[in-house]
Amino acid sequence: MRERIYPGALICSVLANINRDPDRWPEPWKPADFMPGAKSEEEEMREFVDRVQRGDKFEVDPEAIAAFKQQMRSSFKNLHTERN
Repeated sequence: MRERIYPGALICSVLANINRDPDRWPEPWKPADFMPGAKSEEEEMREFVDRVQRGDKFEVDPEAIAAFKQQMRSSFKNLHTERN
């Protein structure tokens, strides 16, 4: 969820910092200040580690893999050489 709301939070922090009164708010705003309830990267990593330690399995989404491969092919088509 964090990655979905981060772009909006980043824009909010930039706008807030542009209009920030440094005398009243000496510390600049961070994107995290505009993401109430969102987990930090550290919290997400701890949850991931807990899942790995429990033995949870992580399924690969075949559609996401196919889309990624297609994106890489189109991005690097000039560098791609065919194998004989």
